[in-house]
Amino acid sequence: MLEAIQTSVKRQQSLTLLSATILALSNSIEKASNSDMLPLMLLKENLQAQFDYIESEKEWTFNFSGGGFNTIYAVDKESAISRAKEIYADSEVHNPIDATFRIATKQETMNLLSMFY
Repeated sequence: MLEAIQTSVKRQQSLTLLSATILALSNSIEKASNSDMLPLMLLKENLQAQFDYIESEKEWTFNFSGGGFNTIYAVDKESAISRAKEIYADSEVHNPIDATFRIATKQETMNLLSMFY
């Protein structure tokens, strides 16, 4: 799934494929026997959760070339990098490093913020 949130093109391709699969599953569920219905419904629920995650804005952590870090919200890595570069375009000190953009995890965020206390 991480591949799906790297660029806007890959994100859109993933959303299109998931949407078509969810629709096909919905049609299959309508025609399914009772014994086949539960697995199909669980699969549809799982795919819908993936779709919702890929479609949503995520918090991205990144580092600056001169040291330090920040976070930004975006739907994919490409958009996160673009937004950060736009925000810090006029800064001589804060230059985001493209290779450091990653999904912010609760543990990493706690570790990073602990440096301030």
